[in-house]
Parts: sequence; structure tokens; C-alpha cells
Amino acid sequence: MEIRKQPIISFTFLRVPSKHNKDTQFADPETLPISLAKTNCKTTFQNQLTEKHIVRIPVRFVEGGLNMDILEHEQYIAQVTVHLKKHLTEMIDTIIEEHNSKTMLKPSYGIETSLFEELNQQTGFCQKAAQCSINREKMINQIKSYITDDNTCPLIIYGPSGCGKTTLLARIAQCCQQWLPDSFLVIRFAGISAQSSTIEQLLSSITNQCSILSYGHKCYCTHSIDTYAEILPNLLTASCIQRPLIILLDGLDQVRAYSSKNIDWLPMKLPDNIKLIISVSEDSDMHTDMPLLGEDEAKGILMSSVIQYNHSVLAWQTSWWVDKEHNVVPKGHVNNQITLMLEELETIIGIAQVQHSLALLTCTKHGITDSEIIDLLAFDENFHSSSTYVLWAPACLAWSSLYKHLAPFLQWSLTGGVLGIQWKDKMLKEAIADRYRDHKKWANQMLYDYYSGKWWKSKPVDLQARLVTQENILGKWYGLCANA
Repeated sequence: MEIRKQPIISFTFLRVPSKHNKDTQFADPETLPISLAKTNCKTTFQNQLTEKHIVRIPVRFVEGGLNMDILEHEQYIAQVTVHLKKHLTEMIDTIIEEHNSKTMLKPSYGIETSLFEELNQQTGFCQKAAQCSINREKMINQIKSYITDDNTCPLIIYGPSGCGKTTLLARIAQCCQQWLPDSFLVIRFAGISAQSSTIEQLLSSITNQCSILSYGHKCYCTHSIDTYAEILPNLLTASCIQRPLIILLDGLDQVRAYSSKNIDWLPMKLPDNIKLIISVSEDSDMHTDMPLLGEDEAKGILMSSVIQYNHSVLAWQTSWWVDKEHNVVPKGHVNNQITLMLEELETIIGIAQVQHSLALLTCTKHGITDSEIIDLLAFDENFHSSSTYVLWAPACLAWSSLYKHLAPFLQWSLTGGVLGIQWKDKMLKEAIADRYRDHKKWANQMLYDYYSGKWWKSKPVDLQARLVTQENILGKWYGLCANA
């Protein structure tokens, strides 16, 4: 079944002492009176869960917790089981019904499924990025001149991070259909998916797409840069005979650290009717300048981003406090604003909880699924609580709250048929990796133990209900950081 992008739903069962047992002494001498404890529990869980997801069942408290030798406790467990089964069955039936109603045989037009999924992801990202763009007419006209004239050299665009290269190329992709209606368009945004995370993967998917456009089938060749460097020029030559071909590569230097940085495959001279546009950051070895933003253009990009994406750190951070009196101070520099946002996030959710959660997410290779991150957090003592029926329940609540607070900066990426979550913005990812670098070794070890099956082989009693098998369907090192 396809994993869908949706909030995590959790049920919490409160073990509330019975009214007739007001004189019972609690094990913790600092525990509040029963009436006040009930009020605090109610307030806490109402802030975390919707009312329909809270089931209240009174039970008499005894020293040592639940005792199955006591009839009332046995009946309590039976009631919890009935309620849990009822609600979970309804939830699962609803999800399956919704899935079946939406699931259709997806057309791939003879294209291999993995490539078809990659094209869908790239197209979807391009459409969203283009919405964030503003009219940079001078730059767009310069690129239009390059695409429509007889120039046979690649065009390299470079500039500082955040200056609008990605949104500019997304806009160019839309304009290409107007400038050259009969042209083929191949576009890749590096790093947004598994098949665009390395130079090798980028060349593989581009070569396959060009082969399909030219010959009607994918390219069968050795997966190496040397092979692609030999085959790609031949494919471009064959393609140019049929119709113009435009290739847009955004963020070529933004591939993962474990990727090759070899650019010897890049042709210095292109066949007629072929255009290649590549964008890189200013610290790259490729040197073709992108004009700096003017003040009006910079303001336009910022406002467009806030209005259409709500991707501004300050704007989103301010939205956390809409129902409370709280002043969020603009820091002027994006890294300082990110630091302030993370500090406030730690205040809301907990320092250790945020440190460990974000360290795990940052160390994953192609993202992580909801189920996997909850498994990992369930094994972390910082997410354990004796006040909930299951020890690891706070892991579900913490991850749900964390995702809600960071939603604009996360994206769902399909890798091998599995939908995982990863960082959308490289600058934010780097800032978080630097802030929580002391937890990197711990996170890598947790991921290695989890995916290698160490925990499944010796399941702790308190976590047997949480832990499920993790079949390895994406390769030996799926999910692990390269330097784990």
C-alpha cells in the first residue's frame, strides 16, 4: 500500500484514579492531588490530541501499578482492548477505503516505473518552484537569446545560495514551451530525490530519458560516469535530428557528499538544436556569473516565498505563537533566524527531544518514513514516560508535534516505492547539522543498529508492541548516512 502524506494519529488512554479512592497515597511524594492531576492531564492531552482520540477509563490505583489478579484491573484491560481494537479497525478501514478509491493503474507510457516516478517528482517540484518566481525579465531574456540562437556551448549560471537560481530555472522551464513549442525538455533539480542525489544517478536518469526520446527505450549500459560521458553525446546527436532538446540542471554542485564531483562528462560543444543550462553556487569551480539581485527583486522574491510557500523562517516561526502573546525578533541573517527558530522549538517540545529527532532526520540518506522515525524515537529514553499506558507513547506525540512545527521545511520523497520525509532546504539542513553535530555519531549508530536488525533480534519487553520487522528492500545501505 502506498504510504500517504498525512499527520500521525495517536490514541492515548488515561489511567484515571477512581473517585472513591481519594485517600490512596501515590508512589511519587511530589505528585499533585488527584483532582489537580486530572485537570493537568486533561489540559496536556487536549493540547496534543483531538477529543475523539482520547478515551477516559477510570480504574482504582494500587501500589505497583496494574495487577491482573484484581478483577477491576482485568476489566480495565479488557475495556482498553475493546476500545483500541474498535478505533484502530475504523482508522485502518478508512485508510484502505480511501486508498482503494484513489488508486488507479497509473500510466507510465512504456517508461520504466522508477524513471516515471522521478519525472513526476521533478515536474511537481518545478511547478511549485515556478510559483515562487518573480519577473526577472533581463535575465530571462538573456537565457531566451541563448536558447533560440545558434550557440553550441553550455550555459553555466552561478550565484550565491538563495539568490533565486532554482526558481529562475523553474520559470525558464515553463517559458521553453512558448519559445520552442516543438522542443523536448529534460529538467533535473539535484538533491530532491534519490535519483538526483548523485552525479551518477543524474546522468543515469538523463541518459535513459534521452534514449527514450530518441529510440523509444531506456539505455542499457554500465553505471559509471565514463560510460555516460561516452554515450550521452551520441544520444544528444541522435536527438537533435528529430527536434530541439533543452536540458536544465539545477544545483549540480548540490549533490550529496558521497557523490562523485567529476564533471569531465560535461560536453564543451553541443550538437545543433541542443541547449544545456546548468546552475551552481558561487563557490563552485564553474565560473559564469549570474547578476546580483537588485533591492526590488530581492524584496519580490522574499514576499513571493512568504505568500505562496510560507517558506520564510521568520513568517513560519511567528505562526507558532498566533494564539499567544509572544514577540519573535527578526535577526536579519537567515542563519541567526534559523538558530532562534530551533531554540524556540526546543522550548516547545524539549531540548533533548529536538536534538535527537533532528539529528536522526539529518543523518538519513534518502529520508525516513513515519514508522521508522517513531521506532527510533521509541528506543530513546528521552521519549519514554511512565504516565502513559505504553512506555513509548510520547515518541508518537513528539514526532507529530515536530512535523507540525517544521512542515514547510520538509518534503516527502519517493525512493524505491517508499515515501520518506527529508529536508527540503539545503541551507536549513546544513544549519541543523552544524547545530546538532555533537549528536551525529549517536544518530548514525542508532540508524545502523535499527536497519541492521539489532533491535529486532532482542526486543525489549516494553517495546514489543512498537517494533516491527524492517525488511531491507532498497539495498544494503538504505537509510544510512555515508559516513555512518
